[in-house]
Amino acid sequence: ETAAALVEKQLVLIDYIGIENFIRSQQMEGDFEHLEPAYHWLASIKQIGIDNLYEVKVTVTWMERNHNYDVSVCTRLNGAGTFDETVGL
Repeated sequence: ETAAALVEKQLVLIDYIGIENFIRSQQMEGDFEHLEPAYHWLASIKQIGIDNLYEVKVTVTWMERNHNYDVSVCTRLNGAGTFDETVGL
């Protein structure tokens, strides 16, 4: 349940900032801090032959009771995010 929520959180972030901005950030993996057990995320993105469409896969991994677990979600997002850098925050 926690891992699925973390995958969703990462996908929402990627969609919000936009695929192109996310790719430019060059941060395709990271850790969710302050969680026990420790959760790690990894994103893979590839452009599909259709205009501005990307396949996005996010995997969250963690270890619990000496066993490795992972949850992956694959979806397609368009290249336009909802965050507008020209508008002041």
